[in-house]
Amino acid sequence: MLGVIFGQVVFYMATQMLINPNESILAVHHYPRALVEFMEKQGVDRTDLLEGTQIDPRVFEHRESTISYAQYGALIFNAMRYFPNDRFGLEFGRALYITQHGMLGVAVMSSATLLDAIRVMERYYQLLSPIVTLSLQTEDRDCVIKADLAWNIGPLRAMAMETFFVGLYGNCESIVGEIIPAAFFFQHSKPTYGDAYFDYFGDQCHFDCATDQIVFDPKWLRQPLKWANETTCYQAKQICDVQLQKIAEQESLLGKLRAIPLVKSGKVLALDEAAEHLHMSGRSLRRHLSLLNTSYQQVADKVRAELAESLFRNGEYSVSQVAEELGFSDVANFRKAFKRWFGKTPSEYRRRLQS
Repeated sequence: MLGVIFGQVVFYMATQMLINPNESILAVHHYPRALVEFMEKQGVDRTDLLEGTQIDPRVFEHRESTISYAQYGALIFNAMRYFPNDRFGLEFGRALYITQHGMLGVAVMSSATLLDAIRVMERYYQLLSPIVTLSLQTEDRDCVIKADLAWNIGPLRAMAMETFFVGLYGNCESIVGEIIPAAFFFQHSKPTYGDAYFDYFGDQCHFDCATDQIVFDPKWLRQPLKWANETTCYQAKQICDVQLQKIAEQESLLGKLRAIPLVKSGKVLALDEAAEHLHMSGRSLRRHLSLLNTSYQQVADKVRAELAESLFRNGEYSVSQVAEELGFSDVANFRKAFKRWFGKTPSEYRRRLQS
């Protein structure tokens, strides 16, 4: 069932064309690492958690590593499958302390007031997740933080909002130094474990609402933060600006590169041939990809892996036919590559699809 839901979520992402869910642009050292460490504390082995995600365990050894949103989605589904109860979103949100947000967390912590901290989150939250966007509004006598989803993630909406609101509320308490009385409004209906919400948010929880939002007294916006430091905040925001620019550049170049038929008629384009499609030299393309912490071989391998998965799902191709279609002259080499991509042999993968 979870696998079906995951397929629906990736489909929503792809059809809405907001991002390519298969591009490797999500920083591992933020939420993905936090999720793995959180689940390991629950007694879940990392190997089980990464099964079927196409995530190389070695990415957690390097601070600059990235994975795709689709891979992170698969990681979340594995975590939900192994978590002992339905409160995964609530518990994971509670475990997200502010320093796990990287330089965005530093910028938030060192802001002068709560208002400044929320404005920082508005501007840079994309560094952590492209799914949730937040906005701060003042309505009559209330201050409102509204959360919206950038695309439809179907049945995962409630879990996403649980994680976001619990994490946000806990971090606000951390930087202010005391609990901020607030009311919480959720679009989704009260879940079967809904009474547990009061343990995380207090007694002001409302369901089946028009928007997802937190409402509190505006006086808290002027609250000085206990770790405020103007210089540190300025430097942290500069680093966040650089990271945002890097994401924009990566999405642009990789999007153009993937639009080229890199694998066609049993042949993989050479780097120089792909560069010619982009009206640049092979040397220039190699340099740009290196700056984005990837390589042409990695991009081509990802395309081949996606095509292999698609052909096997089609059900009409033999292993040798798929190998030939992807430009492998030797079936044994294809099997090795496939095992590296998916952690399973082609035969094992096909049996899993059939089951």
